[in-house]
Amino acid sequence: MNTIGRASRSHGRALVTVGGRTQQTNQNWAVVDGLDPDTTYSYQLQVNDKKIGEGSMRTYPERTDRLAFFVIGDFGNGSSMQYKMADVMRVEFERHRNSDNPVRFVITTGDNIYASMRMGSLLLGSGDVDWHWETKLFQPYERLLAEIPFYPSPGNHDGNEGEHGEDLAVYLDNFFFPQNKPARWYTFSFGGLADFFALDSTANTEQGPPRPAYARDGEQFRWLVKALQRSQARWKIPYFTIFRLTRGPAIRQAWMISGISQSCSSVPE
Repeated sequence: MNTIGRASRSHGRALVTVGGRTQQTNQNWAVVDGLDPDTTYSYQLQVNDKKIGEGSMRTYPERTDRLAFFVIGDFGNGSSMQYKMADVMRVEFERHRNSDNPVRFVITTGDNIYASMRMGSLLLGSGDVDWHWETKLFQPYERLLAEIPFYPSPGNHDGNEGEHGEDLAVYLDNFFFPQNKPARWYTFSFGGLADFFALDSTANTEQGPPRPAYARDGEQFRWLVKALQRSQARWKIPYFTIFRLTRGPAIRQAWMISGISQSCSSVPE
């Protein structure tokens, strides 16, 4: 059952209050705009007149010369070690919360959810239904998710390259943008200092057998070249699940480095 994504069934009348302003929606998500930069806002969520969550969040600055963030990858197995690492992240977040350089967000380098068990060709708990995400993402990082955003990139275990054919569809339904664009590859900026590029170096597909999403003549490559050429930030940071510099056979994403080099050569210093 689809309970948390863009296309999920409504849980009822929701009231979203941010910084004293309230909006109503019957969707399980809301777009909040008109916020001031580098400002902390409290928020509260109610569904059918019952409070289901509250917290605070800090918007990004317009300009800055410093940034701290977390990077995690190959993590979504629901193990005690994952929960311990999440606790370490939470402690560090709290330690720097009131500093002049707090932790602003989390990026992931793929394999956000692993299957719990494999029985022959049968995979259990691989992320093809929403409740798998509870113990492997939303519960371990609950405290962080209430305060800062996560910007994921897909891994081969988030789709049919490494696991279940339905995994990618659920991943894209759970991670999306207000413009109804799937978060398979995308870019975001922070304070004029850095532009981040979340890329897909997998062969995952929503339908049919696995096939690469990283062909040189493909949509993602063309998008990346243009996005890098448009970027004016001092730092341009691509991230994805399988790295270019490796002694193993997984060097399929060489086009990414090539594309970055092509694009950056035309970007003024």
